[in-house]
Amino acid sequence: MVIIIPAVMNLYLSMERDLKKIVGKQHLQGEAAAWMTDFRDEVKSGRHFRLTEEGWLLFERSSGDTVRYSHDRRRLVRSVRRAGEKRFKGRTVMAHNVYIVTFATDREGVFVDIGLQNWHSDVSYQTYIRGRAP
Repeated sequence: MVIIIPAVMNLYLSMERDLKKIVGKQHLQGEAAAWMTDFRDEVKSGRHFRLTEEGWLLFERSSGDTVRYSHDRRRLVRSVRRAGEKRFKGRTVMAHNVYIVTFATDREGVFVDIGLQNWHSDVSYQTYIRGRAP
């Protein structure tokens, strides 16, 4: 009994830790996939990609609106400035649990490096998305 109880507890705790890791990773992968789909569709229709001094992504949509993606308090935030306006309005949280996001632009598109992390797991994705031809 003295040997069996600690062995069973160790097995139980090990299985619980592994299960939490798997569930945590699946949660982050789902969140990243949902955000990346919306982001990819928007960037594909965008043009004039550039970065702010803070490293936030700015680009123009075909309607003339300017879209900004920023990182704030472990969230990826999207804001829009309508054509002719001076300020960005609205804040849409696109993803939670974001510990780092880096954008790099060129004339044709955007390279994105995003890392998500929760209590049990972390994932990282890098991709290049080509925008609309100028």
